[in-house]
Amino acid sequence: MGFFDFITNPVKKLVKGVKSGAGKVAKGVKRQFGSGFTKGFQRGLRTVGRALQKPAEYIKSKDPLAKKMGGAGFLSPQSLITDIALAPVSGIGYLEELAGSPEKQRKLRSGDLDTALDTGFAGLSLVPLGVVGGGAKKLGRGIKGGVKRIARGIGNAIR
Repeated sequence: MGFFDFITNPVKKLVKGVKSGAGKVAKGVKRQFGSGFTKGFQRGLRTVGRALQKPAEYIKSKDPLAKKMGGAGFLSPQSLITDIALAPVSGIGYLEELAGSPEKQRKLRSGDLDTALDTGFAGLSLVPLGVVGGGAKKLGRGIKGGVKRIARGIGNAIR
């Protein structure tokens, strides 16, 4: 059991839920409306997913400081604030696009690093900050206790 299990397990469940929910809805409506519905539904998911990601992309594209910073442009204050403020919306958009895009699903199954990282960070954007802070606090307590134990052991060995 690793440190990041409290993050990865909910993310895995979220991605499975989005995919299974979209599949169930598509199957149910397909029975009602015919076989061409699935492709239309997936196209709709992709379109809505991309649309949810557009505000952040637009704001970052208009950031003059980011263009001057080159490769480190993501650290520009405007881009950074945009990423933080719109992370949940962009994350939902990415997961929705993933649910409707067979190409992205194929890349994810094949182990494409960029797609896997994007999917992981999209899920992370939906995790409340209190959960992450609580995990970091527990880690800090564990390290502090371990250092104290080692120091006491060394102190007792010296006596």
